[in-house]
This record gives sequence, structure tokens and C-alpha cells, in this order.
Amino acid sequence: MKNFGMPTLNGTQLRQGLNRSLWLGILTMGLWGANAIAAQATFFTFEWDRDQTDLIDRSAHWFFCDRCYEDAYQPIDLNDHENTIHQTIKTTYDDVSQQLTWRSKFTGTQAINGGWLVISDGPNPKDHTKEYAIFYLDGLNQRLSAYAYNGQNNSLSWQTNEFLQSWSDALTIGQDAQGNTEFSFSINAAAINARQDIDPEWRGVNFANNVGIWFHSSELAAIAYTDSRISSMTWGVGPEGWYDTESLLTTQQPSGPVRQEQVPEPTLMLGMAIAGGWGFLGRKRSRGSFK
Repeated sequence: MKNFGMPTLNGTQLRQGLNRSLWLGILTMGLWGANAIAAQATFFTFEWDRDQTDLIDRSAHWFFCDRCYEDAYQPIDLNDHENTIHQTIKTTYDDVSQQLTWRSKFTGTQAINGGWLVISDGPNPKDHTKEYAIFYLDGLNQRLSAYAYNGQNNSLSWQTNEFLQSWSDALTIGQDAQGNTEFSFSINAAAINARQDIDPEWRGVNFANNVGIWFHSSELAAIAYTDSRISSMTWGVGPEGWYDTESLLTTQQPSGPVRQEQVPEPTLMLGMAIAGGWGFLGRKRSRGSFK
């Protein structure tokens, strides 16, 4: 047969060429098998607006509060101050950055400048000892503090439980021109959630499809700190307001850019196995064990 200028390959050269081609094919298959999984953070939100709810007055049935209500369609119990009314609540959580936000608004004229808050991943936080963080909102100093929650129906966790974190630049409590009061903060909860010395059931502060809230607002009369930790705290004699919930549904949406994660697929493992086997056979042939 006429060659037409093509080089003639002997058996050894042909085998070496095939070896290189096979290696390239195997590596390509393996790298393709390292599947790029698109992982994206999810931004969970719960919002409550008094004007969009159907509240049932329970004041006559509950002796321990002046203005108590139940939501007709959601597991929400709330008690308003005499002259300050819960108007809106919004909380958000990013499940990758672990950024947590809180915003609550009150209409009315009664002075409230503090409170305490526990947010769970679904249950009503009460009776869940050392599972969640409790936040103390200090409007006198615009300071936010977090401790491990004692699970009890009181504000005393700071006296006995583990200190978690304190922020001097996260909390804002103030009044607008109409005298309405708003509490808001934004923090990163990663350090709180990562604690491993609290309790085996420790969950910190996070939520996804469901959220539970235990929020009390009141007048903070005095508070003192030692090395960033609360050393004394006195609440005013006025009535407290509260907002107790469990298993409230959240909304969710993607948050931030898509993150690529390389995940080894079976094809990668197969490629590596074939490559290793072929290399072994090549070495055996080079030693004369195979013809």
C-alpha cells in the first residue's frame, strides 16, 4: 500500500500512542466526573403585620395580661402594653453566612426601650433549656448581649447561663416622629452556632422553613456591664408586652451568588481506577511479564 507521506509506526510506537490517548481519555472522563454542584445560600424570612391578621381578644379569659390576643390562623399569642401595640415583626436568616436580622415596630406612646428575645428553628423556645440563645436588647446603651437561654419563663438567663457574645454596634432602638418605637439589629451568628461547650442539644440561633419566637418588650430601668457581660439589670414596673409563637412558616429565596462545589462522582473514581490498572499493566509489560 502506498504511504502518501504518512510516517510508519512500529508496534512499540503504536502502543505508546495508544497509551497516551487512553490516559488523556481517562483523565478527561475523571475530571468531567468531578461534578460542579451549584450550591446557593437560602434567605429565610418571617414577617408579621398586625393589619393583616385576624386577632381574637382573650383578655377576659387570661388573668395575667391586660391586652391578650390569639391569632385566628397562626399559633401566635401576644400581649400589648397599655399604650404601645405590637405592629410589625420581621426576622431573616441566611443559612450560609449565618447572618440574622430582627426588626419589630410598636405603635403608641408608652416608653419601651428594651426586651429579651429567643428565636428557635420551630418550637416555642420555652422549656428548651440550653438549646437556644437569648438576646437582651438594651436601648439605654444601644447594646445587644447573648446568653444561653435557661428555657424558663423569665429574663434571668444572664445570671446563671453561659455568656455567648456582645455587640455595641448592632442594635438600634428609637422612636420615629409619630412616637412609634422600633427595635432592630443585624448580627452574624456563626460564633454562637459553633459553640460546643453549652449542651449536647445546643442549636444556637437559626431557622429555615419554620421559626419559633419568644419576645418580651419592656421598659429597661437600669443595666450595668463588667467586661462586656451584664452584671446587673433592672426592669421597670410597667406592664410587659410579649409575642409567643411556634412553627410559623417562613418564606425563602436564594441569597448571594451561586457557589460551585467540586464533588467527586463515580466516573472520577472509575477513571482513577482504570488509570491505575492500566499503569500497572504498562509496568508489567515493560518488565517483560506480558507479551
